[in-house]
Amino acid sequence: MTKNAKATEFTLKATTNEVPVVKILCSADAEKFARQFYHDDIAIYESAFIILLNQGNMTIGWAKIAQGGVSATIVDVRLVAQVCD
Repeated sequence: MTKNAKATEFTLKATTNEVPVVKILCSADAEKFARQFYHDDIAIYESAFIILLNQGNMTIGWAKIAQGGVSATIVDVRLVAQVCD
């Protein structure tokens, strides 16, 4: 007896978009910046994002690192390092 198995392949795809240049001085500034791309899914599941800043605290990018369930999100530090490279 043979069983047919379906293979699933996942890939991480990066896209380049224009990032609004904003100076981040406090957590409220970071929240305001993040709300531009973190819309209605905040009520459905947890996600982890990073905001990339230069030495002048100006935004140079952002990335969604992880998406979890309703109560937790696990962040892999290797994914963070890959985005920051």
